[in-house]
Amino acid sequence: MRSFESLYRVPATHRLVPVRSRSRGGTVPATYWEHEEYDASGRLIARYESYVESASGVDGGRSGWSKYNARGVLVDRGAGLPNDLREEAA
Repeated sequence: MRSFESLYRVPATHRLVPVRSRSRGGTVPATYWEHEEYDASGRLIARYESYVESASGVDGGRSGWSKYNARGVLVDRGAGLPNDLREEAA
């Protein structure tokens, strides 16, 4: 099973902490996650935001993630989440 730690490439010596998860219903149901990464000394290294939007139709929705450094500057972004992480939203 894939994990957010492997998706974000969090080193084994760091800790990834879930901060918030929320879901939205409606025409395009969605789930959003926020995580924070801390190093071995407890210092905040990065913040992450991920999402899965479900849609009926051919494309099946969209998903992605963003990584911000400790100052809040965007440093990386990815399109798509692995299927087993997408299933957590179901």
